[in-house]
Amino acid sequence: MNQQLRILAAAAQLERFTSYELAAATGTSSNTVRSVLRRHAQLFAVDTVAGGQGSRGRPTNRYAVVDAEALRAQLGDVRDSLEWTPMPRLETTDVERQAARIEVAEGSLRRALATPSDEDRRTLASVAVEVAEASLQAGLPVELQPRAHWVKAGGELAGLVDTSPTQMQGTLGSIATSIAAVVAHSDAGALVLLQTLMRVTRQLRQAPPVGLIVHGDVEPECILTGNVKTLWRQRALTRNGGLLWSPAWSAPLADHDALAGVVLRVDAGHGDIGASLSQLRKWTPKIVTGEPDPEVIERATKEGAMFLPSSSEDLGASAVEGIDAALDQRIAGLEADESPALAAMITYSQHAG
Repeated sequence: MNQQLRILAAAAQLERFTSYELAAATGTSSNTVRSVLRRHAQLFAVDTVAGGQGSRGRPTNRYAVVDAEALRAQLGDVRDSLEWTPMPRLETTDVERQAARIEVAEGSLRRALATPSDEDRRTLASVAVEVAEASLQAGLPVELQPRAHWVKAGGELAGLVDTSPTQMQGTLGSIATSIAAVVAHSDAGALVLLQTLMRVTRQLRQAPPVGLIVHGDVEPECILTGNVKTLWRQRALTRNGGLLWSPAWSAPLADHDALAGVVLRVDAGHGDIGASLSQLRKWTPKIVTGEPDPEVIERATKEGAMFLPSSSEDLGASAVEGIDAALDQRIAGLEADESPALAAMITYSQHAG
């Protein structure tokens, strides 16, 4: 079935839909859907506007089939060989309709994460992102917003491609912003996204979303990134005057104390390890590095941190691997909700590693 017929067949099946819902049902972009709808404008009419009063962003048109006979004639023999799972009917309350739309976005994300084709994965992921963004702009109920943010972040990760360094920094920054919106609502969801982000940045030879805490007038060392060039951003830690350095694109995560992991460089005579690590979220993997002093090692262990001697030949690689392993343990120990999309992201993250 070619793309145009697939879109028309899905439209016949749904009867009422937005371009985003039709895109998610068929695995095509919303731009392609709107182009097909314009080409066959005589078959459809704008029925209502999704979102309504108080919505943010541009309203989304809702279409309705007005000439079912002509549409069936256009489909011909194809109408009896539909190959997708139908979307839930949307003749419901507004909240139920919005929840159904989020389920559609989650379905597109699951299909994106499961497909072996890079092109199909990026197409399906972009559909998931479009539907999630449109839902958020339309003013979702508070209880649905975490799911939309999670799908948006997951779709952005699944659709990530190796682009120029300048574009990549902006793309990673957008993903960091989406994950930061998830952090306050779901420990499990945030950790899975952070681990996936860690592994994808490693594949793309980008700086990982990991912070470095130093004290005194010290510039950040490239212990975490090796030869990878990156812009660094600093933020003062309020309790002890230390500085948290992280890749500039990861600022939204650093601002929510939710980087994928943090490395604390302990100088001689500095013993307040607990104060340096106290602002981090309880599930953030922590690594302390410095001279192998028994007292420092004991304090690091007390704070639930791993100790790595600063004399290690490849401290950066060891730190990143240690944080990745710690994330694995955190994810396994969390009581994750029964979310098929979350399970699919865990599997995808394992393959990315």
